Amino acid sequence: MGDRRLTANARVIQKAVKQGASSKTGIEYRIEGARGLVLLVMPSCRATWYFHYDVEVGKRRRRRKLKLGRVDAISLADALVKAQMLRVEVAAGSDPVAAKATRRVALTFAELAEQRIANGDLRASTKQEYRLVLAKDAFPTLGNIPAAEVTRQHVVSVIDPMAQRGATRRADTARAMISSIFSFGIDRGVVQENPAAGLRRRHDYQPRDVVLTSNQLRRLWLAMETGDAAMSQVVSNIVRLAAFTGQRRAELAGLRQVDIEWNVNAPCLIITRGQTKNRNQHRVPLSRQAYAVCCAARAAATNSKYLFPGPDSTSIHPRSVSKAMERTRSSLGLGGVNIHDLRRTVGSLMTQYGVPKEVRERVLNHGGKRTSSVTESVYSWYDYEPEKRAALELWADALEALVSGTGAELADYSNRLALMKGSSVVRISPSET
Repeated sequence: MGDRRLTANARVIQKAVKQGASSKTGIEYRIEGARGLVLLVMPSCRATWYFHYDVEVGKRRRRRKLKLGRVDAISLADALVKAQMLRVEVAAGSDPVAAKATRRVALTFAELAEQRIANGDLRASTKQEYRLVLAKDAFPTLGNIPAAEVTRQHVVSVIDPMAQRGATRRADTARAMISSIFSFGIDRGVVQENPAAGLRRRHDYQPRDVVLTSNQLRRLWLAMETGDAAMSQVVSNIVRLAAFTGQRRAELAGLRQVDIEWNVNAPCLIITRGQTKNRNQHRVPLSRQAYAVCCAARAAATNSKYLFPGPDSTSIHPRSVSKAMERTRSSLGLGGVNIHDLRRTVGSLMTQYGVPKEVRERVLNHGGKRTSSVTESVYSWYDYEPEKRAALELWADALEALVSGTGAELADYSNRLALMKGSSVVRISPSET
């Protein structure tokens, strides 16, 4: 292969490229005045810019060749600028070829994200949410970039377009997910910093205060019973169970059939440790109404291990529940009601019906600690199951009366609990202590 020189002139370069057809093996041209810049012209007249430089490897010097790109993609002026920048890097001790090879095998953002999802402490429903949001909004921009090279501007270029199209809450979700992935990477020593840390929220959060009226509950319930609600039977069962128990949509949507204690005398659903928001196992006593919903869901689920199966082999996605509620509220004219407002409605009306605060907190499974009191949080592990059952049975009977529109006089919380616990008698059972 010949070794010749060319002046740094665009016309001279074009002429050299056309003359490549006369060569059988290709010609390397050194560009005068641009040390290290080389133009390789092949017999096909395809021409490529390279940068040649020497580095010390041990006690010997090695020649490196870094491909810059084709002539039809990179002009002479751009090639001269790149060569100048590379000369500065090499003079400072860098090895661009080795750095490129390192980047090629470096963990990409998508790979780091998958490690976070697979090896972290995320709930099953949260893993689904991560994959959905990242695949649609983050991976197209960040997926193939080495995780260690993702910058703050990269992250902003993902979340700002989301906010600009009005999806501000989703933009904040994506920001939180990206930040979590980099925190995971820092913990594993894969990256040194978190480019998403400290970014401001894009959504203007206002606390919701929506509590469904008896009329709204009645219209929603009637639509689910007649099939007029814009939701599948699976989603309808989740909405009913959410209304009877006050539990979160994601925690209900992921229930397996084995998570229900199918006992007609004292049925209970169990949200396992790690699947709840506060990571504590949560036992939810089932009223006869809630138990009937679970039985109907089990019959419809047939051979699935999930109580509420989705279209594939997994449980239904929580987002599907939210979307169905959005369609239903629109078709029924229920305003801005969402699935989480049922949870607030349960808590609010339980308060109205005389259920004590400490019982409501345990029904709704609020907080990582049951109380700020050391005595209660560390030394009292009573599960409040009779109290929760009395509260949920009172609420289920009240909800039935509300949606029927007939009204009713019901035994209050204190009377129900007294019947369950034997009035004022404290019963000691050795098998329970």
